Amino acid sequence: MRRDLLWLGQVPDAHPHRRWVRAVIEDALEKYPELPTGNGSSSSVLRALITIFPKLDDYSLIDDMHAEFKSSFVERGFMLGQFYPGCDQPGLWNKNFRPLDAPLPMLVVRTMMTTDFPFLVDKPEWMDAYVRKFAPMIPAHVRAVVVRRLTTRAETVPAYQVQPEDSDCSSPGR
Repeated sequence: MRRDLLWLGQVPDAHPHRRWVRAVIEDALEKYPELPTGNGSSSSVLRALITIFPKLDDYSLIDDMHAEFKSSFVERGFMLGQFYPGCDQPGLWNKNFRPLDAPLPMLVVRTMMTTDFPFLVDKPEWMDAYVRKFAPMIPAHVRAVVVRRLTTRAETVPAYQVQPEDSDCSSPGR
């Protein structure tokens, strides 16, 4: 927060019109890359744009907007996250952990990171954006083969399955 990397917007209506919420999310997609990063680079993994819906009680709107816009954000190298009270999306490592359960409904934009791989393996276009961002020197025809092989259901990716050493929480760095 001291670096001025968190940007906050609010949709105050309890029942906002979907067309208006779409316009807000489209604006976030356009404005996010223009926000200062605090370090002079064009991207920062610490920068986030948070749109809060403090009076919203129909959280399906958050899920719907996330589903509708995720591809647009990923294509540009960003991630769009949905958060709200009771969000039941499980954690990657602990299926009982609910990392998206938040006190207020919100949609959050941030820069894609290398660790976002498991959130992108479901769709070839997401994996293509990921590989383009993190391995830009790979030629397009080779990238297409890599993406085809990497695209799968997240739970089948060996790197993201619990390994025996992962269950020992006393290990260094855990």
